[in-house]
Amino acid sequence: MFASHSDERWEGAWAADLELLRSLEEHGDCPSVSRPIDVTFSGSAVELDRLAGDAGRYGFDVLDRHAPEPGEEPRIVLVRTQTADTEAIRELTRTYLAIEDAFDVDCEGWGCDAQTA
Repeated sequence: MFASHSDERWEGAWAADLELLRSLEEHGDCPSVSRPIDVTFSGSAVELDRLAGDAGRYGFDVLDRHAPEPGEEPRIVLVRTQTADTEAIRELTRTYLAIEDAFDVDCEGWGCDAQTA
């Protein structure tokens, strides 16, 4: 499924994403409503710079860059507008795992506000 990620990595990521979807549902989310979804990545400054330059290839814009605290890695937050239905989030999961592989960065997770209308 992914060049460098194992089935175990996919299953772990997908299980975490399903938990987020359940939480959104509990908060009255209407998954078919488009909303900004942000995804945070950490890694070397060089790789995050490369990712910032290529974010559009993956359908994202750069939302924020975080300077690291002592002992932390730099982080970048990407954002794109999409729905939060199961298939759209499955595609998001595939995309952030592909980004991890392509840029040698780690996805720290994604988030969005529940949309009730």
